Amino acid sequence: MESFDGKILDGEEIVLESVQGELKRIGSADGPKSLEGVFVAPQDTKLGKDQSYRLLLSDGRSAQIRIKRRNGASSMGRMNRFEFVVLGSLG
Repeated sequence: MESFDGKILDGEEIVLESVQGELKRIGSADGPKSLEGVFVAPQDTKLGKDQSYRLLLSDGRSAQIRIKRRNGASSMGRMNRFEFVVLGSLG
């Protein structure tokens, strides 16, 4: 897993200014690999399931992502956990 800091954009509009999360490679050793990840954001964050956004990392890399799941978790207080897949490559 790789930790990241960055922003989430919808087009050119920043929808989350400061995001911290984790990326991980998935797939079999012999087959194609892809990236998926997670981040947490306040409960009132308006990110739609199955919607695409751009993840812009603090190191300058970026990629289109699609939100797979949004989970509220009481142990995280007023935060939701978002799971996503990277569409294409991170570059």
